[in-house]
Amino acid sequence: MDNWKVTGKWFFSTRTVAILAMVAVLALSACGDSDDADATPTEEPVVEKMTVGLIQGNWSSQMTLTEIANQVITEQLGYETTKLVADVTPGWAAICNEEAHLAVEAWLPSRLAEIQPFIDKGCFEMGGSNFDGGIGWYVPRYLVQGDGALAPGLKSVDQLNDYWELFENPEHPGMGELIGGEVGWIDQPQDISRIKGYDLNYYRSNQGEVVILSLIKSKTLREEPFLTYMWTPHSIFAQVDLVQLEEPNPYVEGECFVEEEPGYTCAHPPFDVHTAVSPVLKTGAPDVYNFINNMSVGGQGVSDIMYQTDILERDFVEVATEWIAEHQAEIDEWIKG
Repeated sequence: MDNWKVTGKWFFSTRTVAILAMVAVLALSACGDSDDADATPTEEPVVEKMTVGLIQGNWSSQMTLTEIANQVITEQLGYETTKLVADVTPGWAAICNEEAHLAVEAWLPSRLAEIQPFIDKGCFEMGGSNFDGGIGWYVPRYLVQGDGALAPGLKSVDQLNDYWELFENPEHPGMGELIGGEVGWIDQPQDISRIKGYDLNYYRSNQGEVVILSLIKSKTLREEPFLTYMWTPHSIFAQVDLVQLEEPNPYVEGECFVEEEPGYTCAHPPFDVHTAVSPVLKTGAPDVYNFINNMSVGGQGVSDIMYQTDILERDFVEVATEWIAEHQAEIDEWIKG
């Protein structure tokens, strides 16, 4: 034997000690493996995404563009969203109060005066140009062109005094009527200034968009004369053949409509519709920030959308879903930044 006993005590050989040590190590190792197998794996902490608030207006282009943003943010970027239905001006305050974080239509320069204080406070930034367009005074084509035209010589706004009787409203006898937008719309002070500047025998009636469109359609069906303010892009141009009156003088930034009282003989300023995005998204949802900051549907795109919703009377959610499917490559680029 390799082991021996002296005076009542056991002594072990070097070989035996080595074997026992190896057995002990293997036993400890086995215990360790068992503990590792039974241990709960360490999980990565779940980062909860913020809820993104969107401002939604009540006109067709804004509703559909907001829904496009909503679907991309929820279905492709994985955020929950809320929609705050609000008129334009209260919407800016809502973003400032962090009740919402973005809007898809900020009309510049027409809304700049009301937007600038919120920009100065750091409430939101102007994103990229979503689409552009313009404002003008329009008459139906049958009034100025073709057989039976009642005003074939009417081509420019400075000729309107020669034809005021065609646009007379019995409720305001002795003056021609310019069908204008609601009180508070940017065209209101500009239209009044232009009427004064050109010394036109006209008054501006204050109408909402629904009433304006109803008047245009009903008068067109009866082939009656009318003079109306209108903006592009808009679906009405796919329904009614309108002619914009020429402008003798272009709009010049810093020279036109800078004061309330004087009358100006300037064209309406062109506009550029931007997105508005809260700086909160830059850190809280950077992919949403990139997407909204780069969103650019374009004037033709908005016209196509409005044709679907306003003329074909399709649901705006359905139109938004279809638009996304047809423009996914563009959306991917917007998200990348």
